[in-house]
Amino acid sequence: MCVEQVRFMESKVLKWILNKVHDPSPGIMLKKWFLATLWVLLTLVLVVVLQLFSQGIISDIWFMLLSIGIGMTIGVVTILRTSEKQWPLIVPHLSRESIEKRINEIST
Repeated sequence: MCVEQVRFMESKVLKWILNKVHDPSPGIMLKKWFLATLWVLLTLVLVVVLQLFSQGIISDIWFMLLSIGIGMTIGVVTILRTSEKQWPLIVPHLSRESIEKRINEIST
């Protein structure tokens, strides 16, 4: 990556952090309805995949790929939920002035 791309990405991340610091509302991952809805949907997908596989409608490879997809979805949601829960502990240690100063340095 060239220096300009790195600076663009750094600026983008820092702006995201500033927006997140100014908006303390919890993300969608921490909403109770989100987790319940996700589990219901993933369970339904798993049941459908198992039924299709047991009837021979989908092959072994599709069964494995769909199962891996379900597992990856659960893993990603778990990581994002953990991150959302830890964010309030990190915010007090961030210096808004320092972040804004670096964004200004990058943009000039």
